[in-house]
Amino acid sequence: MKTKILLAIFMVVVMVLSLCSCGKSKDVKAAEDAINAIGEVNVNSEQSIIKAEKLYGLLTDVEKSNVENRLVLIEAREAYDKLKKQMVEEKASSAYKKIQIVADMCINGMDDIYGAWYWGIYKSRDVSYIELVFSSLSQETPSLSSSDLKEAADSLGYSSYLVKSNWQYALWTTETAQKNRGDYDKVRNYLSEAQSIIQEISRIDSNEYSVKLKNYYSSVSAYADFFLSPSGNFSQLADTISEFEQSIKKAESDIGVLIK
Repeated sequence: MKTKILLAIFMVVVMVLSLCSCGKSKDVKAAEDAINAIGEVNVNSEQSIIKAEKLYGLLTDVEKSNVENRLVLIEAREAYDKLKKQMVEEKASSAYKKIQIVADMCINGMDDIYGAWYWGIYKSRDVSYIELVFSSLSQETPSLSSSDLKEAADSLGYSSYLVKSNWQYALWTTETAQKNRGDYDKVRNYLSEAQSIIQEISRIDSNEYSVKLKNYYSSVSAYADFFLSPSGNFSQLADTISEFEQSIKKAESDIGVLIK
């Protein structure tokens, strides 16, 4: 009888041990393997972390307690989130600076265009075109030097435009100087680079960075379109410039508080 009792106890112990070993079920092992597969966390680790989290999330509480490397999964998620945040911040800062450069170029460029237009209408009636190009106009367009304007005027050809009004000639000379200096290409290139970065940020994380960067980009891009091809008449110009610059200022303020 005693032997039977001992045998029964032994069988119970065996069953308990068997259950313990079975406690590490196929699902538990799959979760452990997925966690081990994460390896060293880097910018490309997100999918492997998500896979491990899904497998771990399907387990019962008892099974989760049997996952020996469960803390590794928590640490991997924390490390990746920190890395992603840093990466998004760096990319957002890069895009912001590129957009800001374009904004400054457009603001300065439109100041030059306004000055040239104003000079051509109100101040150039009794001044020769040569003086317009080499002296007076350069004073009205402070970001363009006399040499910039001279080169632009040479490329336009004085004689071809003598029949045109002074304001047209002043405007064409200023726009040509900006183009010759590479301003238009820089505006297009910086906007294209910024747009690519914003798209990348959106794929990584659709948080407030991408939303506010998109607003800032849209405001500056609209102004850039106007800068590259001004439309309307002179009486509308100041109001149009003011509207664009107010929109840019607001959008820049919204994103600026997030940029380090």
